[in-house]
Amino acid sequence: MPGEEQKIRALSQMAVRFKNVWMRCGIWGFAAAIVVVCGASSAMADLAQGRAAYLAGNHRQALRQLEPLASAGDAEAQLLIGSLYLHGQGVRRDPTRAITYITTAAQHGRVEAQTLLGFIYYYGTGYAPDDKLRDFSKSVEWLTQAANNGDSFAQYLLSQLYETGVGVSPDRAKAVEW
Repeated sequence: MPGEEQKIRALSQMAVRFKNVWMRCGIWGFAAAIVVVCGASSAMADLAQGRAAYLAGNHRQALRQLEPLASAGDAEAQLLIGSLYLHGQGVRRDPTRAITYITTAAQHGRVEAQTLLGFIYYYGTGYAPDDKLRDFSKSVEWLTQAANNGDSFAQYLLSQLYETGVGVSPDRAKAVEW
């Protein structure tokens, strides 16, 4: 059965090749995972440095460190940059740009951004020209989302809105609920 031996040998060689390919992919897959993990820890370090610069009042440095992270979808970086534009810290004050960054962070699930948007849409930004940013229905929408995510300040603001009937129909039961 020489033909049978050749078939077995060919199958055996194919199995070895398959194993070698799998091992290479497994090794490369492992290497890719290491790169991703190292990249993630590098991004976390950049975020920590950007946050530290922000808190220390080094707003331009914070912006430089946070912008690449915000562009990559980091919600905290987006929120912090939005705050810089909202208050004109290290940048020219730009409420529209601030709202864009903060909204993106809120859409990525950042509860503080949801609450801040609710607050901004209710009160405006505190500067007379920005009164056009007041939008009670958006305020209720974002505050409800933040309140449902457990933010106690958003819950308090919602209770006040329902109690006074500003932006919503007065509803004592909902006011008490929040």
